[in-house]
Amino acid sequence: MRTIAPGEFASESRQVTDPADSTRQITAATKLAGLLGSTNQDRKVTAIELPNSLVNIREDGLAGHLAVNGELIIPAAVESIGKEAFDRLSNSSPLGVSLKFAPNSKLKVIGINAFQNSSIVGLSRLPDSLETIENFAFSEAFATNVQSFTIPANVKSVGVGAFMRTSSSSGQFTGTLTIESPHLTRTPPLDPPNTPEAKTGRFGDNLLEIDFGGGTPTNQLTAIYLPRVVFDSYTQVDLNAIFGTFAKPEGKYVDIADTTTELTK
Repeated sequence: MRTIAPGEFASESRQVTDPADSTRQITAATKLAGLLGSTNQDRKVTAIELPNSLVNIREDGLAGHLAVNGELIIPAAVESIGKEAFDRLSNSSPLGVSLKFAPNSKLKVIGINAFQNSSIVGLSRLPDSLETIENFAFSEAFATNVQSFTIPANVKSVGVGAFMRTSSSSGQFTGTLTIESPHLTRTPPLDPPNTPEAKTGRFGDNLLEIDFGGGTPTNQLTAIYLPRVVFDSYTQVDLNAIFGTFAKPEGKYVDIADTTTELTK
């Protein structure tokens, strides 16, 4: 198996046919229709095992399985995760789903809303191969607060609201965010400044926004570590639009190359 087609195993299009035929572990090759699709059946699943030959997970591929508990490992060969591929995964599960990426991952793209409204636990770093995180990819996707998170060095664009929360009830980034990539500067650089072209960056606005009811967008981080070249390419207004303002007094930007240096405008 190389591709999970759009909607192939989405709960809306595949219903449980034999409740007695559930297993404790499932594979994509089994055609998940008989194992997933209702809350009662989803709850019995303790792992989703995808074949190592899988390359693409397309739109809505495994969306809507609300009560899955346990583990989801994205195989190393997967290069793209499509729009809403895992939308609402495990979002009514008391335990959530542990999302992992296999070693030597080849993943390049995480699509729009790929994991939105899910219930992810245990994820602290994205694959080093990753290049694109599209709009709202992980919006309201975390079941618990995230103490540290890393966006790796190969990432060239991060979409609007990629990790945003629209309420204070879902898991938040509360510790440190490390941005290793030097590519996330403005495009083109600020020369000349204040032109529409100069205001086009590789970060989408509202990256981490938490909306507490119409107030100023804020984040709960204590520190954001990032390359100086990225920090310097944005104005303070831009940074506030991307990350929100620090809700905690100790919140700060830090030079990733010298973690003793605080970056200021």
